[in-house]
Formats: sequence, structure tokens, C-alpha cells
Amino acid sequence: MIHQNKIGFNDTQIYMTGDSAGGELYVACGLTDNKHQIQHLFPMYAAIDITINEAEFDYYLQSNKYFAQKLRQAGKNVEEVFYKGMDHGFLDRSGSCNQSEDLLQLIASEINNN
Repeated sequence: MIHQNKIGFNDTQIYMTGDSAGGELYVACGLTDNKHQIQHLFPMYAAIDITINEAEFDYYLQSNKYFAQKLRQAGKNVEEVFYKGMDHGFLDRSGSCNQSEDLLQLIASEINNN
């Protein structure tokens, strides 16, 4: 946030997304955001309102469910979106996979509604 004036963004409207290991990194950032600047997290396959997007054949599915359970126990608002028939990394197939397009629309809709 040091260069926000130079870049020109509103630090009260921060949304974050990432997949795989990148998703884990920004979730850690979101959960330690004591200033509450991050509005929503969108972890892909992998504090704040959190939407966890899960793929049926993702090797991290069980750890995602465990993570969601722990967040709920900590009083966080968590939504889980399950993509049947998909595997880890399906977002990379946007443009050729309906589920990837649906996920992108979900993220855009959440950002537009806040």
C-alpha cells in the first residue's frame, strides 16, 4: 500500500485470487490483514469472506474442506463452490471450458456486488 497514490487504487476495495501455491500465499495475507483492506479472497483449489472453489478431482479437495471447516469454527463466512468433473488447475482452461468461465463470472459478480 506504500505506492497506492502513485498507482491510483482504492485500498478499501482489494480482491485477491490465485491458484495452487499462489492461492495459499494470498490466503495467508488475507488472514493476517489486520487493517481489513482485503474485501474478499478467491482461493482456487486451495479475516474475511472467503469463497473456496473446489474441483471434484483436485488432489487438495480434502484439505480445502478441512480449511473451510476450520475457518467456520473461527467464525469466518465461507462459501464453497464445487465444480463436478474438474481437476486441479481447471481455471487455466478458460476460453475452452464452461466451468472455468463460470468461475470467472462468479469472481466478477462478487467484485461488482461489493
